[in-house]
Amino acid sequence: MDTLLYPCVRWVPDSEVDSCTKCSSKFQKLSFKSKHHCRHCGKIYCDKCAPLQPLPNGTPWMKYNMTQARKCNACQLPRIFQAHRFYGENTRLDGGIVELIMSFLDDRSVARLQQSCATMLRQFPVPNVPYFESLQARFPTLFAGAQIGRGACGTVYKVEDWDGSKVAVKVVEKARVYSYYGWRKLFGEIEIMRGNEHVNVSRILEVFQTASHLAIIMELGEGGSLKRAYEVVRKKHYDMEVFTANVVGQVAAGLDYLYHTRKIVHRDIKHDNIVLSKDYSRVMIIDFGLAEWVRDDYKQKYVPCGTMGFASPENIQAVVERKTVFQANGYAMHESDLFSLGVVAFMLLSGSKPLRGQRFTEQHAEVRRGLRCSGPRWQHVSDRAKHIIEWLLVGPTIQRATAADVVQHPWVLDSIHKFSAIESDRIGEIELEDRMEGDEWVFVANQMRITEEWKMIEEDEWCDDAASTPPGDADPSTPGGRTPGGGRTPRH
Repeated sequence: MDTLLYPCVRWVPDSEVDSCTKCSSKFQKLSFKSKHHCRHCGKIYCDKCAPLQPLPNGTPWMKYNMTQARKCNACQLPRIFQAHRFYGENTRLDGGIVELIMSFLDDRSVARLQQSCATMLRQFPVPNVPYFESLQARFPTLFAGAQIGRGACGTVYKVEDWDGSKVAVKVVEKARVYSYYGWRKLFGEIEIMRGNEHVNVSRILEVFQTASHLAIIMELGEGGSLKRAYEVVRKKHYDMEVFTANVVGQVAAGLDYLYHTRKIVHRDIKHDNIVLSKDYSRVMIIDFGLAEWVRDDYKQKYVPCGTMGFASPENIQAVVERKTVFQANGYAMHESDLFSLGVVAFMLLSGSKPLRGQRFTEQHAEVRRGLRCSGPRWQHVSDRAKHIIEWLLVGPTIQRATAADVVQHPWVLDSIHKFSAIESDRIGEIELEDRMEGDEWVFVANQMRITEEWKMIEEDEWCDDAASTPPGDADPSTPGGRTPGGGRTPRH
């Protein structure tokens, strides 16, 4: 322990760890993997993750006649870049130094710094974001079973905060953000969500990072995604028109706020990016990964994007014409979001897609012919519902319905008074769901406690003293053949 380079570092005992800190490979008796301490951070690694390094002259280890010492890959970075490393109980390096250095670098230099080594890529220090030692240090209830969604950028978990409230935590693995351009896109998404102050738009509550992850804490739509809510409404035989009108009106209000107040276009409206409260009375727009700022009302360049089947005619035409970028004004992109909202409403009421082509050329032809709410699936849908949906699905943006047209449409306004029937029925369902969820949390807590007990037993079996004790020398005062430390008598 006295051969550590930094006295404040905690030397991790062998009995506390049964796997490599980095690669998680198990230290089993038959695996021939040995435990090795990093002389910089005191943590335990396998031979591959903490290789021997030659010692420079003048280090404190020279008095022990040591010419080599183990150094984990994370400690290969200069200490000023190790803001994530915790030393002692409450001590860690100040991240202000590396943030100051990065503030003088342009994007290309920061990108080169990120790509300088594998450790820097995996543990990139995000500027102006506080550190926690681990995800569980901030949210003890975050575990694999709490996952509610997964995307290209990260995994979303439903967790309970210290005050008992439920929140959504989006965990981004730093190693999967391969370039600084990817980080800039992520920073942009965080910046967009930080300023959201509308009931129908999800907002960020907190952002923190660990050595290898970035965590974004957001408001939770406890009712789940619109896709999930649709299945519940269909199964419970609720009035689908009233439910759809409630969703369409609130999403339109959120899109109107984003464009006219914050100058933002979402660009990926679909079922998965709309969530609801438990009683379905509140609807929120989420996932701003493709969202963009509208710099002015004049034309600016946009990259064609969106989800196939929900993409607007403006994006479809750019793809058909094989354009990597196209020019459009902010209002046209705002109307593109409203077209996608029309697709969502069409699918909720008919159970089918308005754009059925498997290729963008086929979908482009469908839009030019005009999209209509007709056929056997629409026989029991009101004319007012068909009117607003067809208005949203108009090809030319100048003729398409605006957000104000949607919010003030009689079909949407009438649903406000009729929605109370669905809301009251959902309240009864919520009480049952809360009881079931409470039982799940108790089960998880018990499983975590049992896991910790077995872990303690397994660690006791690994103790050198216990392993060297012959069967006949076990303590007779300990009943049941268990060692005084609580572990089982080791087998030989």
